[in-house]
Amino acid sequence: MKTTIGIATLVLLSAITVAFSDGDKHDASTQRELGKYLQLSPSQQTAWDRAHDEYRNATRALTDKRTALGTQGEAAIKQRSPDACAIGRIMISMQSIGDQLRGEETAFQQKVTSLMSAEQRTKYDAFRAGQDLVK
Repeated sequence: MKTTIGIATLVLLSAITVAFSDGDKHDASTQRELGKYLQLSPSQQTAWDRAHDEYRNATRALTDKRTALGTQGEAAIKQRSPDACAIGRIMISMQSIGDQLRGEETAFQQKVTSLMSAEQRTKYDAFRAGQDLVK
């Protein structure tokens, strides 16, 4: 029973870490290409780049902290006698960071979509729907 719970927890920690390890998704070349696809004006492109930079800066520390917690969680599970309470605290901390990251993502999406025309927004929404299918 303990082994099953330990394995399930390890799988969950790994899944959480993978689910939020999308730093490359918002890299500069990808954002530039998407800006071209949306046919952003020069002023829109400047605001678009600024929003992406602010998002990356706001989430970098959270992502690093979540990754460190994931590593701690894996180490805690692999111990000879895993401490369920310690693992639970780590998972709760990771969940809290995930909530903060989702909040940053929501604010970011609102900011970039507010820059777009209706036609650009339609193209952007279709692009994002396609991304969701790939995940």
